[in-house]
Amino acid sequence: MKIMARLLAAGIALTAVLPSIAAATPSTKPTEVTGVLTDGGGIDDMSIVIRTESGRRIDVYCVQMCGADWFVEIGDAMKLKKALVGRRVSLRYATEINNDRVAGPGRNDEIAVVKSVRLLR
Repeated sequence: MKIMARLLAAGIALTAVLPSIAAATPSTKPTEVTGVLTDGGGIDDMSIVIRTESGRRIDVYCVQMCGADWFVEIGDAMKLKKALVGRRVSLRYATEINNDRVAGPGRNDEIAVVKSVRLLR
């Protein structure tokens, strides 16, 4: 704590000194929703699209939290399996700093990431 206090007193932001710790901290508290899988896939990083029961569309990056067998290769990209489109899911997600986890968005950009997802019956 003394080191952090000294850094702050010197005007040095903690995120500049320890970016990996800052990125590991969610920018938002995880949100839990229930909805239907409508789309998903990617080239470098997989993502899924959920339509909530209230009609809201949520696009989230899987970051290795979706099922390993949820996607099928189509050309140079991966696509959500057709059998999963329309399946109900329980999704817990948060908005976090990318920190180079996902190709495309910048290192300091905020992205929505899956914290947990499971198929419902």
